[in-house]
Amino acid sequence: MKISEVTREIIKDHCGISDNDSDGLLDVYREAAVLQISGYTGLSREALDDHPDLAYALLAIIGEMFSTRDMRVEYDKLNPMAKQIMDLHTVNLL
Repeated sequence: MKISEVTREIIKDHCGISDNDSDGLLDVYREAAVLQISGYTGLSREALDDHPDLAYALLAIIGEMFSTRDMRVEYDKLNPMAKQIMDLHTVNLL
């Protein structure tokens, strides 16, 4: 599945959400997660779709955003699986 094909319903299924109360929040999280993946890998938004496994990284990041809902120093690490997937497609290595 391509990142652009990940719908709000798929995100809700992943996060275990059954109502519409969090729809606006999920849209914010989705946009932030796409930007995080794009920034981390150095791939354009369009190029993200060339790597279907990044859809899982997107869901993992959004899931953590939804379940944590805040940023603290103790949560300064990326989801290990999302990081591993993004590392496979990083083009901006120094």
